[in-house]
Amino acid sequence: MPRKTPLRHAVPAVASFALAICSIPGADGKLVPSNRVQLMPAGQFRGINGLPADAPYWYIDGAIAQGLITAINSRQTALVIDYDHQTLFAAKTGVKAIAAAWWKGLEWEEGVGLFAIGVDWTAMAAAHITADEFRYISPVFLYDRVTGAIMSIVNAALTNTPNIDGMADVTDLVAASLAAGSLAVQSTQETYMDDLLEQLRWMLNLPVGATVEDVLAQLQKLTDQLKAGPAQAAASFSLVEYLAGEQARVAAASQVAVDPAKYVPIASLSAVQHELNTLRLAVNSEKVDGLVKGALADGRLLPAQEAWARDLGGQNFAALSQFVVTATANPALAGGTQTGGAAPAGSGTGALSAAQLAVCTQMGIAPEDFQQTLATERAAA
Repeated sequence: MPRKTPLRHAVPAVASFALAICSIPGADGKLVPSNRVQLMPAGQFRGINGLPADAPYWYIDGAIAQGLITAINSRQTALVIDYDHQTLFAAKTGVKAIAAAWWKGLEWEEGVGLFAIGVDWTAMAAAHITADEFRYISPVFLYDRVTGAIMSIVNAALTNTPNIDGMADVTDLVAASLAAGSLAVQSTQETYMDDLLEQLRWMLNLPVGATVEDVLAQLQKLTDQLKAGPAQAAASFSLVEYLAGEQARVAAASQVAVDPAKYVPIASLSAVQHELNTLRLAVNSEKVDGLVKGALADGRLLPAQEAWARDLGGQNFAALSQFVVTATANPALAGGTQTGGAAPAGSGTGALSAAQLAVCTQMGIAPEDFQQTLATERAAA
């Protein structure tokens, strides 16, 4: 059977460093309690009274602290800081266990220890600390009796009798100075962050009011685009070097001499195209004119069709050519009429001859229109 490692309950006072309560002088020179208090130091530690008796020491490091942080952060109920551990002894003593503060978060500072954060002090507790009536914090925790590793945090107490020697007096000016210096560093860091955000907003073309989340989202888009580009194969990426390379590439391309044998100015090309189009129109007009005149001469076109034929040839010379080729020549209509301009014998009213009616049928011309055309020609003659 594997050996079990039972837990032990301890009521030690912790935090052997200057910022145990992290009090800071207020504007009137009085001490005010901080919302970040140290619960225990980093590494191995023991109590003044010799505890633990069933373990070599108590112990906490970053890995252990992370487990405690996860457990506390998953809770919805706040943990209490009472007075002198009255919560533990209230059932026996009958003394009412009054809260001095409430808290719901933990924070690990490497090399320093574990801190309760977001501590919300009651007005009474704040008054006690301001009056220098209480100075220290003592946690209640469970630990492994074999290794001494801290397993869980139960609560904490505001006390004047800590079980770990070396706790700093919160009224000590050195401690206050250290805390004030810490705040000064934090203020400087916040200033740097503000400057950094301002520059990132400018670089990413974001509005002045863009949040940190907006900046991160835009940076992620930029990162994805760069990873999808030629730089994706590189083990590391430098945006400065990438932009410098792109600028050099553009500058080199702008200095390349243009080969006049391969490239011409737009103006010159446009002039040549205009001249070519003009020449094409002239050639096409000459071809249309020759085709129309020939068709009129041998009767494949009637004078009434000349304007239509020229329009068709200007738009589609192939279509006009096809029409003229398929039309049947009629010498009777070439250069005049079969009767020399006179009405056929016996017609009286200028009736069309059989040949003329055949032409109308072939050309799709109404006989009346053809008669009108002949009448106009006779009158002109």
